[in-house]
Amino acid sequence: MEASNSYLSSQPGDPKDSPEGYYLLLYKSQLEEMRNLFLYDLDFRAITRRHIDGWEGALRTIVAGIGRMQDAPQTYAVVTSCDGLQDTIWRAIQKLYVASDLIPRKEANEREKLYRSFRECAIILKEAIDKFYKI
Repeated sequence: MEASNSYLSSQPGDPKDSPEGYYLLLYKSQLEEMRNLFLYDLDFRAITRRHIDGWEGALRTIVAGIGRMQDAPQTYAVVTSCDGLQDTIWRAIQKLYVASDLIPRKEANEREKLYRSFRECAIILKEAIDKFYKI
């Protein structure tokens, strides 16, 4: 009886149990964390280029990881399109590049562009999650 209960909780072929599923869901979690950081946890006035470089590096790592899984068997049980997901994350990276260029600026209108870049980055990360993740 107990064996049948364990079967119900862990069925073979579950994409979440595959290496691809594990990493893709880890990337999803990282995207969600970064999005929440940009929306709720940052003091934009205290951000430095070093912070931005770290976030950009993390996103580039995710893009590269997705690329390595493009031909893996369980990938498309978790995401709808690796190319689309990568392209969307690249759009977020481009917003971080804009923000990095604006860091040294002190004029109010330039600072507003900086803050807007982070809000737009958060929106793009949400789009990546909502549009391309199935689970």
